Amino acid sequence: MRDPARIQRILNKISLIWNTYPDFRFGQLFVVTGHPSSERNAFYLEDDEFEKHLDKWIKDNIVTGK
Repeated sequence: MRDPARIQRILNKISLIWNTYPDFRFGQLFVVTGHPSSERNAFYLEDDEFEKHLDKWIKDNIVTGK
């Protein structure tokens, strides 16, 4: 069973990004922040992998202010 706590944790990260960049459409938000490669089907992307990409995006674009 997957950890239910991941849901709120991931949503908080998405909220942080989306509130920082409110002009993103949701599809843009997903593609730009979390999808590691256009060659992979997002259906098979595990939550922990998606979350790692969110963390990297936050670190690179919000924490450092790029």
